[in-house]
Amino acid sequence: MSTETTTPGPSQAEAVKKTQSKSEKKPVQFSLKTPKGTKDWADKDMIVRTAIFDHLTKIFKSHGGVTIDTPVFELREILSGKYGLGIDDFKIKLNHRKILDGIFQVCGVADEDVRKISSAVDKLDKSPWDAVKKEMVVEKGQTEEVADRIGNYVKINGTIQEVLQILKNDQTLMSNESAKTGVEEISTMIEYLEAFKVDKYISFDMSLARGLDYYTGVIYEAVTAQSAPPSDASEKKEKASKKNKKSKDGDDDASEYVGVGSIAAGGRYDGLVGMFLGTNSKGKKAPSIPCVGVSFGVERLFSLIKQRQQLIEKIRPTSTQVYIMAFGGGEGWNGFLPERMKVAGMLWDAGIESEYLYKQKANPRKQFDAAEKSGCPIAVILGKEEFPEGKIRIKLLGQGEENDGELVNLEDMVKVVTEKLDGLKVDGLSDVERLLKSA
Repeated sequence: MSTETTTPGPSQAEAVKKTQSKSEKKPVQFSLKTPKGTKDWADKDMIVRTAIFDHLTKIFKSHGGVTIDTPVFELREILSGKYGLGIDDFKIKLNHRKILDGIFQVCGVADEDVRKISSAVDKLDKSPWDAVKKEMVVEKGQTEEVADRIGNYVKINGTIQEVLQILKNDQTLMSNESAKTGVEEISTMIEYLEAFKVDKYISFDMSLARGLDYYTGVIYEAVTAQSAPPSDASEKKEKASKKNKKSKDGDDDASEYVGVGSIAAGGRYDGLVGMFLGTNSKGKKAPSIPCVGVSFGVERLFSLIKQRQQLIEKIRPTSTQVYIMAFGGGEGWNGFLPERMKVAGMLWDAGIESEYLYKQKANPRKQFDAAEKSGCPIAVILGKEEFPEGKIRIKLLGQGEENDGELVNLEDMVKVVTEKLDGLKVDGLSDVERLLKSA
């Protein structure tokens, strides 16, 4: 075994020097950006957004539904939308893929062109008929006569009962097997809609196409008055474009001239699940599995709900309902930190969101400041002389210093706090619940 010591020569020393020089360069600067189509959520926004998710989840669960979560990218102009409307003004547009296919067939569209024409019709919620017709003729290769016949059908809309009767009276359409089957299925559906008393929200709209190919039956979209672009969208877009040219960052804010789009959509798809199942060991294709699905645009719902400014201002940035404080001083005062923890545990066990300052001896002013920052409405105060006797003070915050609160037995604390929290509700609803209800 031998060891060998080597002294770097001139060229080696020069290489080491260069390496050291490179390592001494300034550290790389990272610029953190939110990916386009996404948005960070915090404080009040997160409270409202969570409430929307909870509300939708509750609805799904009440119907035995199973939810999944997938990545979502949304238009930035929708995330920062300035639509100024609640969601009380809405309707559900309804159509049937088999009826739509039948319409195209009786109008003279070849089977291989049906999906192409369907994608053109799907643009009618954003473009006028003339533009869609031009696309059919110029880009999709249809004749003027075929396009005009399609136009006569896709302009039909109204109540589900009215439109269904129009379709049933159309002998040409009813001679088509696909259209006839679709009309029969919608006829069955009417009975169910009336049973749930939701038929008044339905607009049977022949222009609804839903561009995705996998739909095989009924299709639907929930829209509001703000779903479509404003009537002066072109002028607003041109104005925004000029403003953007003068902007240094070149970031175009399109929220003034785009619509929020549909807030929920879905339909029936009988072949989609089977397509992913493939074949079994014997090479037999998976059976058709009928499914009906719906997706909600949470960001779009949030954009609309957030416009209710008077109620939004009342939303607190945290869910904390009770702030636990300890007041005392002088010889032997230890701050009651373990005692505050015990009280917090009692409230948590009762499902009441609570917090406290973690400092051993917390200054009374700092405790009130922390409670005010969280926006919680109630304080539970542990007094130096009162708590050892099994008593605590419950105080409604934001009512002035002269309000000393109510002295109660510790064992009655949860009951009294619950009563006071219920008393703060309006018509039995919290601020967040009222926000969603009024929307």
